[in-house]
Amino acid sequence: MLALRGPGRRQLLLALIWLSALTVLYPRFGEIHAMGHLPFAAVMSGIVLAKALPELPNWRAWDTPRLALAGLSIGIGIGWLWTGAASYLHTPLGPGAILAYDEFKSLAAELNQRKAAGDTLFALPETDSTPQLHPLTGMPAPGVWVKGWRWYFRAERVPQRLTAEWESDPPNWIVVFPALIRADNVGIRDLLAIVAARYELQFIADEVYGHGRPEVYRLVAGGE
Repeated sequence: MLALRGPGRRQLLLALIWLSALTVLYPRFGEIHAMGHLPFAAVMSGIVLAKALPELPNWRAWDTPRLALAGLSIGIGIGWLWTGAASYLHTPLGPGAILAYDEFKSLAAELNQRKAAGDTLFALPETDSTPQLHPLTGMPAPGVWVKGWRWYFRAERVPQRLTAEWESDPPNWIVVFPALIRADNVGIRDLLAIVAARYELQFIADEVYGHGRPEVYRLVAGGE
């Protein structure tokens, strides 16, 4: 309702909505946290469009606040369009790229030279990007697959089921990313104990961007 009572309060409303939206980005910023900003951005966009579109024919008579708001809207609109288009553009891998496929090509190539038919693979931890190793190598997980973030392991049945399955059907290969394992991830450390007892280090691969240097282990003969 404030948006309908005059330009001064309309601008105040926009500022208050923007400040409220910032609260979802604290204490850390990421795509997941920014998603909470979308409802506020939608309201702000609606207010701007409702007020700006009828006045477009008279843009030469706009005052400084209207021109500034129009400029911000155009800039944000270009940013949204670029964000969507960037996902489909072929660009060299760099810090701004999505961590997924290209980073693991070298590691996968080395695994493919060493694997045998029917081998399985597991990564510790399994992140949003490490599952790319499975199609790149053609080695699936042996049974239960779970992401490696610590909150997945808070439920006791998750590490219990994994360790139970690995007793009878362990993965032939395990790729460990030490740089991604946190000290409070007890579930991953329990699985690392199995790696230490039943696996043999085969090689340490070149550093993978955003993941550190992966250590590649193979199940010792007779360890199944």
